[in-house]
Amino acid sequence: MSRNNKKQWDLEDLLSVVGFVFELVRVVVNALRKRGGTVDDLRRLLKEPALVDQVFDLIVVRPVAEVKNNLLKLVDVVRVSLSATCFSAVDNFVVDTSPSAVAKVSYLSDNFKNWFLNCVEGLDGDINLSYHTLLKASVDEPIIAELGGEVKAETFLVAIWYLMTQQKNGEVGVLLTNGYANIFYVLDENGVLRAVSVFWYGDGWFVRACTVAFPVGWLAGRRVFSQNS
Repeated sequence: MSRNNKKQWDLEDLLSVVGFVFELVRVVVNALRKRGGTVDDLRRLLKEPALVDQVFDLIVVRPVAEVKNNLLKLVDVVRVSLSATCFSAVDNFVVDTSPSAVAKVSYLSDNFKNWFLNCVEGLDGDINLSYHTLLKASVDEPIIAELGGEVKAETFLVAIWYLMTQQKNGEVGVLLTNGYANIFYVLDENGVLRAVSVFWYGDGWFVRACTVAFPVGWLAGRRVFSQNS
C-alpha cells in the first residue's frame, strides 16, 4: 500500500487506542489472576511470537465471503456401525472412568448437559463420516461453509459416542487423543446446530458444547467431522 493510501491517524484516534490499551491490560490482568498466573507468564508470551500469532488468529475473524477453500484437508472416511436405531444421550453420556465403562468419560460441560442430554436420536442403518484436518485457526462459521453448509456439516451424537467407544481408553484411532479437539456439528434438543468437541485428557474423554457463533475459534491441527458426501 502506498504512503498516500494509508489512513492518517488524528488525535482522537490515538486517544481511542490508548484507552483501548488500558482496557485490554485490565482484561488480561484479571484473566491472569483468575487462573493463578503471574507476570512471568506474560513475559513468556512476549518471548514467543508464534504464540502471539495464534492468539490473534483467534481474535481476527474474516467474513465468510473472504474465506477460500483452504481451511480443511480431508483425511479419510469412517463407517459408524449402529447397533440400535434409538440412541438416548442421557443413558450413554455419563461421567465414568472405571475399567468397566463402555467409553471412559471424565467431564461433560454444562452446555452439553443442558442442550443434549434430553436428545434421543433414531437412525436407520450405518452412516459414513468424513474427517478433516483444520489447516489454520478458524471460528465455526467458515468451517461449516467449507463443509457445504449446515446440512452437510451436521453429524450425530450416536456417531460421536460410537467413535469414543472404539477408543475407550484413549487408544490411537480416528479420534485425536493428543489433547486436540475433535469437532462435530450436532442439532441440540431444540433443533439448533451446536459445535460439540471431544478430546482425551488424563484418564477419559472431555465432552463440551458451544454455540457456532462463539467468537473464539479452533486452532490448526484439530479434527473436523461431517457427513460423507
